[in-house]
Amino acid sequence: MGGLGLCFAFHGLIERALETGALRSDLDDVREAQKILITQVEALDARMGEILETVEDDAHRSEELVDEVHMLEALVEQMRRRLDEQGDAPAFPARLGGDPLQSGGLLETYGWAMVCWVALPPLFLAAVSLAATGAFRSKIKDHLGALDPLMADAD
Repeated sequence: MGGLGLCFAFHGLIERALETGALRSDLDDVREAQKILITQVEALDARMGEILETVEDDAHRSEELVDEVHMLEALVEQMRRRLDEQGDAPAFPARLGGDPLQSGGLLETYGWAMVCWVALPPLFLAAVSLAATGAFRSKIKDHLGALDPLMADAD
């Protein structure tokens, strides 16, 4: 009988040792998971801080834009009042070197069709000069490209 009790006691000790080993393994796994979780929470906190800074910067910029809009609205209102005070006075008086073409005289006299025809020659000239410049640049690049092997041989 005593031998049987001794066997049960050893069995209990061995079973407890095995359970303790399993618990320690589980506890180590939980600690590792906590470390990973803490790392992720710190990274999330850093990202949230960056987002908060961005939102604060945007709010500050938004306030600046609102202030600028209010200033521009006040300026437009002031300009409207000045124009209303002038009444029928020309926008470009002759004493200031006014030109009827600049003040809309061409538009008022002949209409949009004439304005378009007057604007067409400078636009055509600009398009031609841009095309010529592009062709000239491509020729220069071709010539320089042909000289590159010759320059390499000179070295």
